[in-house]
Amino acid sequence: MRLVYTILSVLLVRLCLAQVTPERSERLLQQLGAIRTPAEVRPLLERLEQALKDGELFSEEARIARLTLRFWQDTTTPSEVRLRLQEIYGMIAPAVAAMAPSLAETLLVQVPLRWLASGNPELQRLAPEILRWAWMTDKTMQRRIAEALPAALAQVAAYPEEAFTALVSFLAEAKPRLAGSFPPAFLERLRTYRGSLAWHLPDILALDTTETGTRALIARAVDPPPLPPEAAAWLTIDRWQALFLEKLDGRQLTPEQKRQVVALLAEPELRHAAFRLVRAWWYREEPLPPPPPEMLPLLEEWAVQENCEEAVRLLAAAGPEGVKRLFRLVTEDRRDWNAPVRNSRPCAWDRWSALFEQASEIAEEIEATYRENPAPWHLRLLAVAGRWEPVFEALAAPDAALRQ
Repeated sequence: MRLVYTILSVLLVRLCLAQVTPERSERLLQQLGAIRTPAEVRPLLERLEQALKDGELFSEEARIARLTLRFWQDTTTPSEVRLRLQEIYGMIAPAVAAMAPSLAETLLVQVPLRWLASGNPELQRLAPEILRWAWMTDKTMQRRIAEALPAALAQVAAYPEEAFTALVSFLAEAKPRLAGSFPPAFLERLRTYRGSLAWHLPDILALDTTETGTRALIARAVDPPPLPPEAAAWLTIDRWQALFLEKLDGRQLTPEQKRQVVALLAEPELRHAAFRLVRAWWYREEPLPPPPPEMLPLLEEWAVQENCEEAVRLLAAAGPEGVKRLFRLVTEDRRDWNAPVRNSRPCAWDRWSALFEQASEIAEEIEATYRENPAPWHLRLLAVAGRWEPVFEALAAPDAALRQ
């Protein structure tokens, strides 16, 4: 709605400023249509630009765009002519987008995308600037750019550094959610890119919402590229890794990819970001991956500290070895359960709940412990695990707590 108001305001102002006869405007446009070469058109473009600034040629914006399109898309057009066209399109682009959307798309999206593959360094540097214009015009332009970019980016991989940085700047600023995957050649160029905008790499890779983008983010979280020189003063290598890891939030990961993320818990600086992903999987009721066996002692330690909720869930997902550790922790929790002053530890309920859900995996160990030193809470675990014999025996036990 704001865009509509802006366009209407521009049109209204230009209507009010109109001071020249229609015959003069028509003559100017006819002369423009008669010119055949870019070299001849420059003086007329200067007159056209001034006429637009004076409020002339109201409602002729689409016609102007059609008459000048051939010079705009001609890769041999002199730089000064193209610069003049830029100035003109800057004044008429909102009106063209409203009156002739397909024409505006050609001017601001299709032509710049062809420039990307032109091999002309000047046009390759200019294309991202024009695409940025288009991105700010309306949502239709944004959708067209997102659809067309994946195919165009394959050409960008071979760009000289300045032109490549210009495109990286556009991606980092506009953040277009691509309709497809990044081409392999473009990903490889990003991998080796060390330019001034390299610190935007996590944000740029996140624009690819496909499996290709997910694999690229995980690969760089596990094995990060060198720290960008421009960010060395405020960014550590560990924080650099974490930035890639954080961009995985909200993505669908395969079991193997989840295991790669969980393995990063062993890195102290990445632990918070990795635990946050584990928490998100749990809240979305996604299955958690079994952690590597060498991580079980750490998870047992963390299960009574900060991030204990996530550590408990990962222990529960680790199979019998992880559940045994939960059983040991719950035994410690229950040791002073009825004491007047309890030494409570965080996540006691989470440990009990997770053990209750997975009790069947270690039913034999629970029963052996019960036989050696019976406790009422053992019976609850045995019942949920389907071990009813000791439960029925407890009905005749002398201990009232067991009978209850």
